[in-house]
Amino acid sequence: MDMATLIKETIQGLLIDDAFITSLATKVNSKLEQKMNEMKEAIKHMEQKNLILELKINKIQQNEKNKNICIFGIKETTNENTTTVVNNLITENLNLTLNENAILNTFRTGKKNNKNARPIIVQFSTVTIKQNILKNKKLLKGKKAFIMEDLTKFNQEILKEAQEKLGGKNVWSQNGCIFTVFEEKLVRIDNLEKISKIMESGKEVENNA
Repeated sequence: MDMATLIKETIQGLLIDDAFITSLATKVNSKLEQKMNEMKEAIKHMEQKNLILELKINKIQQNEKNKNICIFGIKETTNENTTTVVNNLITENLNLTLNENAILNTFRTGKKNNKNARPIIVQFSTVTIKQNILKNKKLLKGKKAFIMEDLTKFNQEILKEAQEKLGGKNVWSQNGCIFTVFEEKLVRIDNLEKISKIMESGKEVENNA
């Protein structure tokens, strides 16, 4: 019997050997599972690096807005002077008087439409002025206009998601950061994953009660 025939018959014999097939399948599955786990770990590591980079970029962008506020609910008119509009709102409703250099810039943001007035972004000359405005924003209660910090898109998404999942009254922004209170502790929420963790922890507390 030549070598080629011997190899052929050996392979044919192995292919009908259930023990061999089972052993081969086990080894192949083990290798595939190992490769899948390695890929999952690599993807997880990459996602973590991307999140760290995203948080760094968001921090830089939010710092650029640290003197800003965003005013909603002010009727939009043709040829309006938004700085005058903002000054009038502050002096008439917030019991504050600003000097002529307090406001550096004002503008409407977003796409113009006929249904809703676009919010007004206000940039002040100092963080102190911004903080004084935010302290007195409660005086607008009952009016159409309301004031918030000027947040990045990233932080806006976190704030919206946190308020929906954790309750609007339990979530707020301060100095460009999103906060909530969980188990009597102040918790900063800097990504969407943290909201899920808080909710999961809350369920565990309820289940153990």
